[in-house]
Amino acid sequence: MSSSVTTATVSKTQSTHRTRHQSEKEHASVLPAAEANDDFFWTYTEEPHRTRRQAIIKAHPEVLKLCRPEPFTIPLVLAVVGLQIACAYALRDTPVLSWPFLLTAYVIGATANQNLFLAIHEISHNLAFKSPIANRLFAIVANLPIGIPYSASFRPYHLTHHKSLGVDGLDTDLPTALEAWFLDSVAGKAFFATFQILFYALRPMMVYNLPLTKIHALNIAAQVLFDYLIVQNFGGKALGYFIMSSFLAGSLHPCAGHFIAEHYVFSQHQRSEEAKSSEAAKLAPPPAETYSYYGILNLVTYNVGLHNEHHDFPAIPWTRLWKLNEIAMPIAHNMLVAGSTGASVELARAPTSKTELGAKPQTTHVSPTPSRLLQLPAELRNRIYRLVLHTAGEEDRIIVTEFGHERPALLQTCKKTRNEALKIYYYENSFRIDMNSYDSALLARFTRKLRDLGLETHSAKPAKEYVECYLRYGDREPNWANLLQWMKFVHSGLVPPRKLTPAERWASGRHSTVRIVISTMNNMVRCLADRPWEEVKKLLEDQRVVLATTNARWMDD
Repeated sequence: MSSSVTTATVSKTQSTHRTRHQSEKEHASVLPAAEANDDFFWTYTEEPHRTRRQAIIKAHPEVLKLCRPEPFTIPLVLAVVGLQIACAYALRDTPVLSWPFLLTAYVIGATANQNLFLAIHEISHNLAFKSPIANRLFAIVANLPIGIPYSASFRPYHLTHHKSLGVDGLDTDLPTALEAWFLDSVAGKAFFATFQILFYALRPMMVYNLPLTKIHALNIAAQVLFDYLIVQNFGGKALGYFIMSSFLAGSLHPCAGHFIAEHYVFSQHQRSEEAKSSEAAKLAPPPAETYSYYGILNLVTYNVGLHNEHHDFPAIPWTRLWKLNEIAMPIAHNMLVAGSTGASVELARAPTSKTELGAKPQTTHVSPTPSRLLQLPAELRNRIYRLVLHTAGEEDRIIVTEFGHERPALLQTCKKTRNEALKIYYYENSFRIDMNSYDSALLARFTRKLRDLGLETHSAKPAKEYVECYLRYGDREPNWANLLQWMKFVHSGLVPPRKLTPAERWASGRHSTVRIVISTMNNMVRCLADRPWEEVKKLLEDQRVVLATTNARWMDD
């Protein structure tokens, strides 16, 4: 695909948590390190902002002093809300399709509502008040002239965008597969640029749904009441002014360019074609995931153009991003900068255009080049990982340095290499959980984490296809309630049962009757997994009497 709005940079992470471990060959042969498909650019390198944030903090710890709310946001938002209400009142008797109405909506209304969009963006990071609930409520106030309630839903979607930048299925700023197909033309891109506010509003609900909370209900109720009062006192044209302002703010408007300039990639088609014929192009670093813009439009958009800076430090408010830029620019040397030509103009260029969104590298891009290691057969890579993980001691381990920060070499490679190596680490090591007072909460969290990683913990699996997990409870403080909760976890399948072999049972029985009884309970619960829990619970109560012979405190409730 050519310079299209659908060629976003995406980090595909299914090799770790979306596929379960099947075999040594299968789990290593997952996906290439970087793949230039015809629809999206898939990358497997580390998300850059976290790495850069750590490097900046280490080099300049004083940047953390910039992380605090900006009170000036509050009067500014109230002033813009007041301006929009005043304009709506002034246009209450003006025909909607007249030039005065349309020009006011485009020049003043769209700029003001884009300003409010980005005010809500600031407030979603708790950068207006210190109190989170105060920020939630103030975002609803900023939402009022927009005409449609969205501030409550925007925050969770946007915070996920920060935490999972470019991750398919989580980052709702990424176009869907339908958009990639439907908008693959100059006309499609022009359509997207014109109606992008609708894509921006509806796409998140197509990716995943949020539960309705009290703040959502309050947002909807406040907006409906405000719209009703506007119509009752100013008339329907006033509400139409709000809606039209919001539409134009996300359409062919200079301030709407930030929607595209922040994360979209425009040189994908050229990279894909070069990769087919050039080995060097295949190993070229992936495009940057975030772009910054340092032009005059930042004056009315809460400095949203400083987007690399914002993603590096989301807790720094808009008024201090320039200070962060001044401090961090020598370190953040791989940023790309979008020019002031306007995203809407560049977007309409021909598909064969080699021009990136008015973008030029600040300096040479230094993203890590995908290793040739990934071109080796999976079985050989596994042997290399084992060698690195099991033989490298403190005296011979490989260390690389980036921004003056030392890290093990294995963790400096791309995500695919690291994930493959981690799986071998998990599968070739055993883990012991100390069950203090038989509290199973730690075991439940540990098991849940392993499942999130796609790892097996069930002992019925063949050797080296499950994680060995040893439970050490011994003669700990008796606690029947904790032990019963543990058995309930086993019954529900949340925690795998611990089954002693005959040899283990004989050896442990020489020292502790408790271990044998608990092992028996595990086996009983496992065999009765298809029976209701209450029925199994009654049978477990019989074992409690046996435990009481070893320690009377087992009968304490």
